[in-house]
Amino acid sequence: MNSSELLTTTPTPTVRKRVKRLREWQGFHVDGKTAVCEARNGGLAVSFPFPLVARIRLWLGTYDAAKETGIVKADPSGASDIAARNDGDTLEVAGGGLTVLINKADFTVRVFRGDREIAADAEPASWNRRGFLLRQRLYDGESVYGMGEKTGFLDKRGRRYEMWNSDVFSAHTATTDPLYVSVPFFIRLGGAPSSGTAACGFYLDNSYRAAFDLGETDPGAAGIQAPDGNLDYYLIASESLPGILARYAELTGKAPLPPRWALGHHQSRYSYKSAEEALQVAQGFTDRNLGCASIHLDIHYMDGNRTFTWDEDAFPDPADLAERLAERGIRLTAIIDPAIKADPEYGTYREMVKNGYWCRYADGRPYVGRVWPGESVFPDFARQDVREWWGGKVLAFLDEHGIEGVWHDMNEPAVFNDESTMDSAVCHGEEPTESHGRFHNLYAYYECMATYEAIRGARKRRPFILSRAGFAGIQKYAALWTGDNRSMWEHLELSLPMILNMGLSGLPFVGADVGGFSYNATGELMVRWYQLGMFYPFARNHCAEGARRQEPWSFGPETERLLVESMRLRERLMPDLYAAFHLASKTARPVMRPLVWDYPDDIEVRHLYDQFLFAHGLMAAPVLRPGVHIRQVYLPAGVWFDLHTGERLPGGRWILAEAPLARMPLFARAGSLLVTAASGAETGPAAADRAAGLAPIHVTLWHDDSVGSGEWLVYDDDGSSFAYEEGVYALVRLLWSRGKNNLNLELIREGNPSFPFGKGLSFSVKNPQGIETVSVSGTPVRVERAEGELRFTAEIVP
Repeated sequence: MNSSELLTTTPTPTVRKRVKRLREWQGFHVDGKTAVCEARNGGLAVSFPFPLVARIRLWLGTYDAAKETGIVKADPSGASDIAARNDGDTLEVAGGGLTVLINKADFTVRVFRGDREIAADAEPASWNRRGFLLRQRLYDGESVYGMGEKTGFLDKRGRRYEMWNSDVFSAHTATTDPLYVSVPFFIRLGGAPSSGTAACGFYLDNSYRAAFDLGETDPGAAGIQAPDGNLDYYLIASESLPGILARYAELTGKAPLPPRWALGHHQSRYSYKSAEEALQVAQGFTDRNLGCASIHLDIHYMDGNRTFTWDEDAFPDPADLAERLAERGIRLTAIIDPAIKADPEYGTYREMVKNGYWCRYADGRPYVGRVWPGESVFPDFARQDVREWWGGKVLAFLDEHGIEGVWHDMNEPAVFNDESTMDSAVCHGEEPTESHGRFHNLYAYYECMATYEAIRGARKRRPFILSRAGFAGIQKYAALWTGDNRSMWEHLELSLPMILNMGLSGLPFVGADVGGFSYNATGELMVRWYQLGMFYPFARNHCAEGARRQEPWSFGPETERLLVESMRLRERLMPDLYAAFHLASKTARPVMRPLVWDYPDDIEVRHLYDQFLFAHGLMAAPVLRPGVHIRQVYLPAGVWFDLHTGERLPGGRWILAEAPLARMPLFARAGSLLVTAASGAETGPAAADRAAGLAPIHVTLWHDDSVGSGEWLVYDDDGSSFAYEEGVYALVRLLWSRGKNNLNLELIREGNPSFPFGKGLSFSVKNPQGIETVSVSGTPVRVERAEGELRFTAEIVP
């Protein structure tokens, strides 16, 4: 079934005769905290699982709860009470700060927050041989964001997208779709039929292949269609993108804090083919005093691509390799694919045969598909017993060989056939009755769940799992990367709106292969990619077999020097990066965020995809084209400072910024605080291991008379365990305010007072005009004056 077959918003006359809709209102009743509306041929249910979140379900016949994804874990007891009012032609159901109006004649729905309509059906929901079709209004002037891993620009309105995890090796273009990760979630921003900016999130809780027509066929409507499963969706109301993401995270889960080491620079290649080669690469980082979080081993470390095995000639002692890397501050990450070679001499395959753990047809025959090992079988991760077995296998493999990171690839699942995946007749579950259509998009989700839960349960420390595929909620278990990109300027540019929209889809720990995976990178491309890529939440240099090597020293001394500068910047930014992940774990705030996140009312940034914000108020404008040494940059309202020159720049305008190869334009918003490792404090091989409080921290305030106060934070914990979930962490809120001639700073310590944080922070105040004295919690402190800044230190009191 191709996309044109999957989504037909205007049925042909032949198909129209077969369209079914809810008919003949039969009444309603309240079942606990759910209003159930009865039609002669089905029903509609409304509930409010969280404040400002409405869940709406429609069905023909009877509702099939067995087809729910299981992603949403809302506690029914926490749902809002409802009030239902029967008002002639309309049933009004209110709860959780929202009101849902149901038209009794055709079962169309309108949703209000107060007197503002935030969502409405464009026509009645319908069912035909292609599944269900829901059409929701798109208001004039609205932009659409999210949709997970999708190519194209930031604003997704006007395009059609599919949710079907797909292995796509051919060069991605702005129209390539679908890709590896499916997140059936989008946000509409602005344009509501009333004054002021409003946002509304839409999440379809359906794992079948789905299509989203976001105004391509009809500019005024979003068409959502799936061939099977439930028409079960959530509408999320807020005034802002942060409010939408925070509530979406309540539905699908929050990303836990990753291990601190995983935020460093990762080095990979397809493949490092021997322990000796991996150690040579590690030595290259050591010789240059460069931090390397992990070296990744691709499939060539295995014996004939058999999962959980080693090529004993090339890797005679994996545990020794892991230990020697660890001595350099480098973790070992190994790829673990789900395809299990169908080889009777292979122990893992024999286990699957003995226990019937494989995906199979309805008659019990195993599904066999060709992947890297050749003819292979696949674990059925839809089964709890298989997940427990898999998690145990992964854990034992890691523990035996000293492996710290897991890289799950080919888990769309990918198969080397015309469909690039399993036969549609494959079934899942204990009784092999569940269709592959339902579990295809969930395959990687359940694989990563199994691995994550096994490692967390046994090791009691944060797992690092990298996955190529996933579904809504995958953020609870794994980081993601954007798959097989190319060493092309077009793919450098493509990566930025992809990663920004993945962040707006609840996926904070994401990145693209820095430098590009296949083809040959040039030195200039590597420099520009590192300038951007060292801001990716997940930063990995990865390239293909046969492509030019991409280790940072592979392009000559001058290019190496510039790449090292970008790597050092990431190391210095580690305190702010860690604080950003802390916020992501609490509220789903993206680590990299588009300008529209902070400036939703600024029409200039609604479509702006080639600039982004980081931490408190740092804005980057990467160069995405060859030979470019000056670029246009938009400065939103307010005052900005050029980080390279210190120049004060009024906002609300476009400027031309100098961008020689040696630097990417960077700007600080007036009033913002930049928290960095003090010079030399957190660089080198173990940079990402060091707790922020055990190394000197420096805070820079970009002061301006136009801003009278501001707030940011420093966050620290042990970097590896889950003790932070029990309050064992240190968080220092940095609050500053400006008096007539005085700058006052408040350091408010939160978290466990016994957690070591260090003795103090050093500060600098840029553009300190008019500041004569500085106080910390009302007490004056000694200030050193230098050209263009003030410097002082402040003690942190538990």
